[in-house]
Amino acid sequence: MTLYKFMMLDVYEQASELFENAIMVTSLDEKDGNYDLYSLGSIFVEIKRNKTTDKIMATAIFKSGKQLDKYFGGLGIVNGILAY
Repeated sequence: MTLYKFMMLDVYEQASELFENAIMVTSLDEKDGNYDLYSLGSIFVEIKRNKTTDKIMATAIFKSGKQLDKYFGGLGIVNGILAY
């Protein structure tokens, strides 16, 4: 799935594509909500959920960059091994 193709889907098609074909990468529990990061082909999809109701508050779709820093900002590769 490409970024362009995913963005052309309506919200229901996006949800279906995400929950049927994506791989959940990680989750974050932040003050402003819970975040789930999914990998879908060459793109990442971030779902922000309300901490109390668990309802989706926002989504973000991206390929790479600063959006991933909050998930992997403290990680690096040392001698070929993933390290903190």
